[in-house]
Amino acid sequence: MPETRHPVLKRIAAPFGITSSTVLWRPFAARQHRRKIERDTRYRAWLDARAGLEEHWGHETVTDDFGLLHLGSQLYEISRTLRERIGNAAGARVLDAGASDSLFLNEIGVVNAAGKMTGGQMSEILCMLLIPWFFRGGQHSAVISMGLGGAAAVAVGGALGWLGGRNVLWSAARQLFVLAVAAGATWGAGKLFHVTVT
Repeated sequence: MPETRHPVLKRIAAPFGITSSTVLWRPFAARQHRRKIERDTRYRAWLDARAGLEEHWGHETVTDDFGLLHLGSQLYEISRTLRERIGNAAGARVLDAGASDSLFLNEIGVVNAAGKMTGGQMSEILCMLLIPWFFRGGQHSAVISMGLGGAAAVAVGGALGWLGGRNVLWSAARQLFVLAVAAGATWGAGKLFHVTVT
């Protein structure tokens, strides 16, 4: 499928053997990134202190020079903005709500950011371990399943309330309410599609 962006520019560039807009903008962007490294001492110091930036995403390794320049600039600007908006979070209770890794939490001073993120992941694992309960039939399994689910919801809600510096009882009750709504929706879907939910 041919590129359809910048058609006029491409017609002008075609006689010179340039067929992609990437060839046109990449050198300019790379110069801008290098100029930023030269002029911004904080950015340069930040980059120097970050080893292994090319493996930041985990699922892929950035190998080209331009990709590394762009990645470094993006991570620096996101981290700088977080520090400006949140300030130093050293010693504060922090609840991470979905960051892909702990780099950004570490940047604002969170101690043991990866460990704190693990708490949320552990609650997901706990829920996955309860899935087999939903595939066994009978009233007995349903009661045990709801009891375990309710206990897990109260424990997770209380932990989230404590970590967030909120009222632990209110957080636990809210989590239990969310579980009840989800269970009600599951039961309602079962009734709608004529599937016995016990």
